[in-house]
Amino acid sequence: QKTDFVLIVPFQEKAAFGPRIIDSYLTGHGHSVSTLYFKKRSQEDTQPTSKEISLLIDFIEKTDPLLVGFSLMSVFRNTVFSLTEKIKERINVPVVFGGVHATICPDDCMKIADICCVGDGEEPLNIILNNLKKNNYVDEKTPNCYVNNNNKIYKNPMTYVCQDLDSLPFSDFSGRNKFYIDEDKIIK
Repeated sequence: QKTDFVLIVPFQEKAAFGPRIIDSYLTGHGHSVSTLYFKKRSQEDTQPTSKEISLLIDFIEKTDPLLVGFSLMSVFRNTVFSLTEKIKERINVPVVFGGVHATICPDDCMKIADICCVGDGEEPLNIILNNLKKNNYVDEKTPNCYVNNNNKIYKNPMTYVCQDLDSLPFSDFSGRNKFYIDEDKIIK
């Protein structure tokens, strides 16, 4: 089923409040979102199997999104970079990084990501998806984002900060458009 945004939550707890708020916010603004939890979190260096990587790539191909995103913690940087390379080898889709690593190391993220969201991402992602739907284009002036446009990196200031957290929707804990890849299988 086609979706606007595939949000990948790698190696994190399924509770992942930030990505769930992003899902609710974007859905509330008319975008279709599929959230994919990729493997259980482990303090060990857990590497995805080739089957799990294939399941991830096949999922993205099948849903044919306008945008793929990773919620990225620094400890999983190398694996997410490798997954991004594999996605880009097979699928022509912009990839955005958000989360802790993107906020503290945006220049590092821009080595492979097309967009890096620094800080709050709800409204910047809404803007990006609206632009992709209308013009198939990511505006290099998107707030809170570093944007690679024809190999030129635009570093936009953090101008969107949600001052009223009560204005954000509740985290989406439904099973709607939620998927989980682990132990060589995908589960809805």
